[in-house]
Amino acid sequence: LFEDLSGTLWIDAGLLYRWNRATGELKSFETNSNRPNDFGNVAVWSIVEDPPGSLWAASVSGLYHYEIATGRFRQYRYDPADSTGLPEQSVYDVFRDRTGVIWAVTENYLVRLADPERGRFQIYRHKQRPTARQWIFPSMIQDSTGAIWLGSDQGLARFDPKTGTFRHFRHDPRVPGSLSHDAIRAILPDPQQPNRYLWVGTAGGGLNRLDAGSGTFVHFTERDGLPNDVVYAILADSAGRLWLSTNKGLSRFDPATRQFRNYDINDGL
Repeated sequence: LFEDLSGTLWIDAGLLYRWNRATGELKSFETNSNRPNDFGNVAVWSIVEDPPGSLWAASVSGLYHYEIATGRFRQYRYDPADSTGLPEQSVYDVFRDRTGVIWAVTENYLVRLADPERGRFQIYRHKQRPTARQWIFPSMIQDSTGAIWLGSDQGLARFDPKTGTFRHFRHDPRVPGSLSHDAIRAILPDPQQPNRYLWVGTAGGGLNRLDAGSGTFVHFTERDGLPNDVVYAILADSAGRLWLSTNKGLSRFDPATRQFRNYDINDGL
């Protein structure tokens, strides 16, 4: 689900839909089955707006650039013969950094779109061990320092665009302050201290808070009041509280008090 600058919602349901909330119009991007690579005719994992009036979309069929006004699009696809193109077909996340550069992430690689016209990418492998068809889709954010944080089935990684290097954070049962689980579902900078703390949702280790300065993690799990140790997404509200989606409902976490308030079917979910 993505809201563009005009307030229009873009909704993925295996195909892409556009909902104009002002008029109520719902447009489907489903096209002829003979054109499976048309924009929106495939599953879309992530969208970012690149003003004025265009979208970048990460999908199972590569990276798309779409002009909203004209409906024209360009698809960047994997070509094994092209060493400067997309290194893998499925793209799971995309964002526009503070300088306007487009970044995308595939299962094993972080890529920077260096030349949009010629489809040239700078390619960095973010995984220490290559994988194929993992059930954890990579995700990424950029923090206030310009660093890019990536989560995958191999833990958390911090990428420095200036040096092109990664720092990896993995679960180590011998180290109590390490990441609690290597499968990462969600990443969010702390709403009150974004330069210091990073919140990480895992698929089995609950909620983690990383102190970026020390590189140590604090864990919040079912033992602390979290309804379930699988955290799919994290959002912050205006009061600095975190809202977490889990396998057992919705949870609101107050970092100041370290208290959870959980919501389930009995609350109307």
